[in-house]
Amino acid sequence: MRLEEVHVRGLLKEFNYRIPLHADSRVTIIAGPNGYGKTTLLKLIDSFYKGDYEALRNAPFDALELSFSDGIRLVVSRGVPAQSADEGEIVSSQPQIVCELYTGSNLVHRDEVKGNRHRVLSVETVHRYLPFLVPVGPELWLDVRTGEVTHSPNIVDKYASVLPPRARIRLRHTAEPEWLKEHKEQFRVRFIQSQRLLIEADGPRMSPDGHSNETSTYQYTVNAYARELSQTLHRKIADYGALTASYERTFPSRFVAQDDILGDRAAALRASIKARLDAIQQKRENLQSSGLLDRQVDDRLTLASSSSDAKLVFLDLYTRDIETKLQIFDDLAAKIGLFTDILNKKFSFKTVSISKERGFVITADGLGDLPPQALSSGEQHELVLCFELLFKTSRGYLVMIDEPEISLHVEWQESFLSDLEKRLVRRNRG
Repeated sequence: MRLEEVHVRGLLKEFNYRIPLHADSRVTIIAGPNGYGKTTLLKLIDSFYKGDYEALRNAPFDALELSFSDGIRLVVSRGVPAQSADEGEIVSSQPQIVCELYTGSNLVHRDEVKGNRHRVLSVETVHRYLPFLVPVGPELWLDVRTGEVTHSPNIVDKYASVLPPRARIRLRHTAEPEWLKEHKEQFRVRFIQSQRLLIEADGPRMSPDGHSNETSTYQYTVNAYARELSQTLHRKIADYGALTASYERTFPSRFVAQDDILGDRAAALRASIKARLDAIQQKRENLQSSGLLDRQVDDRLTLASSSSDAKLVFLDLYTRDIETKLQIFDDLAAKIGLFTDILNKKFSFKTVSISKERGFVITADGLGDLPPQALSSGEQHELVLCFELLFKTSRGYLVMIDEPEISLHVEWQESFLSDLEKRLVRRNRG
């Protein structure tokens, strides 16, 4: 199922857009002057697929229609939220969001996604009860006492102890109809926002000087992705270990079941085994360079020309087992190879390598290893985009990138589409 067209009505109360997506190149560029709703449209699609109906209720649009390659049309329309007389509170009227599924012109499903009572602090309420918070960006507040930045939806939970009781109502997840859940399982969306160098922390994070920051709400994305890659490497290596143990347990019985009288087949099998051993050695070296296998003492096998039939049968089964076990790394190794290849061609005086313990390692000429956040903003943007497209999406995803050119040098901007094509080819093989 592929998204073929996006139609939005009443965007910013001014615009109606119908945007066909390019099926051939699989890349669609939305261009226009500032203030015409490009980012707002992407946020609408992202909010819908994340199930953030509170964001949709407050978004400036009337209806969003998505048309798919299988003839399905999904229409999301928005009502007007009712204002409560209570200070600092918005009470969502019902229904606010209506979701409809069409096959051709036939309406198949129609459901009102009802909202729960949810309190949102107004700017005036924040200033009244939390005077130490100052706005520093869209939905971002700085605590001048600690230097900590907090996202608007997290203010109520974070500062509950100094807020009046009626300001502590929490948002509960909205129940979705089964048909809508099934649709979202089949069609997934990844939104890479323009502010992509910081993400919310899920626990204490290390500050740039190496000390733990217990109150940090945000962390450098490059640091988070380095940890994520390290965890991915450890999981894949654990899977390889489990598979290896399974093959070793069954090897004796499988070997005994082989026919060890080869006759005329011996010469061809000997040549096949030799070629496989060479290929296995090369693959092991590549996997070691990718951080997926540890470097070990050279224990490569050599095949004597006078090997007996029994030895050939043993080595045939042994090499086939190794080939099968190493295949578990194929997809991840290809992604890592493309990741380091693209970045190392672009970064000047720096090299990106892979480490099982650290994820990726940045080494600067003459300076040694650098923490990932020491990269320039343009380098961080390039790394984050590359990581997002290779490791956080897969075949069938709709990937939306807001302002991909941010902080990139003009040469990097010019090569962006060609690099994107390489990543799409790799992703669509996965």
